[in-house]
Amino acid sequence: MLSRRNVLAAGVALPLTAHVQTDSRPVLRVAVQALPPTLDPVESISNVGLRISDNVFDGLLRRDFTAECVGGGAVIRPHLATSVVQRDELTWVATLRQDVRMHDGRLLTAEDVADSFSAERLWGPKAPFSEGKVAWGHLHSVTAESPSAVAFRTRTRDVVLPLRLSAYPAWVGSKAAFAAVGEEGWRQRPIGSGPYRVGSVQRDQRVVLDSNDDYFQGRPGARQVVLTAVPEASTRLWGCRPVTST
Repeated sequence: MLSRRNVLAAGVALPLTAHVQTDSRPVLRVAVQALPPTLDPVESISNVGLRISDNVFDGLLRRDFTAECVGGGAVIRPHLATSVVQRDELTWVATLRQDVRMHDGRLLTAEDVADSFSAERLWGPKAPFSEGKVAWGHLHSVTAESPSAVAFRTRTRDVVLPLRLSAYPAWVGSKAAFAAVGEEGWRQRPIGSGPYRVGSVQRDQRVVLDSNDDYFQGRPGARQVVLTAVPEASTRLWGCRPVTST
């Protein structure tokens, strides 16, 4: 399944087919100007950081850019959530899919969503990054009402909350994994539910993403994505040249 999300901007990706006995899918190798210093998605909102975050993590809703190109305007589709409905003027309730597994093998639950959107981690006064406070500072609470239902309560009316849930920072990670590794461990190897999982990281040099073959939307089209830091633009362009045999 090659899509805008899990091909990592296919227009600049250089596919190399590596044939192995068990998996003939290609490895995508992408030269980027720099790699983010951390893989925490809220901390690494940047050109390259978003390419990684959008493949390691999912959101409750997603924007359908293909449909938007045809009709114009934002088109929002269900993703981790089957629905997001407004209960009252200040409350929206998301109902989760039942078939999504995180990269650590655990089933997605409302607790993962509530933790990812918690005041401590995303929008409260002690949240570590300003991006979360800017987008979600109007929240009053996010609570798991059942294993598959999450309530978002805002301080003021927010008629575009579904659109916010389809944008960033609105990614969902594993609550148990974050609790196990702590903030510093999460920055190096976060656990989401996206089409690719973090395979290995060489700081400032290379990030390898491995296919999540159990992805709820189907097996990704590439078995691995390798992002390598190549600071010089001329060197990146040279790598895009056609290779001819002699």
